[in-house]
Amino acid sequence: MTILSETWRQYAQVRDDREQVRICWLEGRIWTQLGQREEAEQLLIAARRNLIAELSLCESLLCSLDLAVLLIESGRAAEVPQLFAEIAETFMAAHAALDIARRVSAQLVAETECAQEVPRPHATAAAAMLRRVFRARGYRIESLPFA
Repeated sequence: MTILSETWRQYAQVRDDREQVRICWLEGRIWTQLGQREEAEQLLIAARRNLIAELSLCESLLCSLDLAVLLIESGRAAEVPQLFAEIAETFMAAHAALDIARRVSAQLVAETECAQEVPRPHATAAAAMLRRVFRARGYRIESLPFA
């Protein structure tokens, strides 16, 4: 809880809306790790919605991946394909990285369809691969505050 308390203390000092969105995302990730799924889900949904509104493909996909893991672990894997379909609709063919993201999300859904839990190393590896692809294609990924 110390990290979360520090995040909240620092959060009050942040005035930039884009930074606040990323803090919301980070807080959702922290709540996920603490097992507080309801709080995490609300924060990840809000962060994801704002990242999509910013038209930030990379962060939208990575936040969607965090939310997908949470949904799968909550027994709601059926909701996951819609997350990535919404990303594809929003960003359409404007970004070459979408094809890779589709494959990664399809693999995650296929491998966890009947699972109650997503192995953390699997989700971490998927996120790391997406980050490498984005960087290789010149996409900018903003750092999460305090991370």
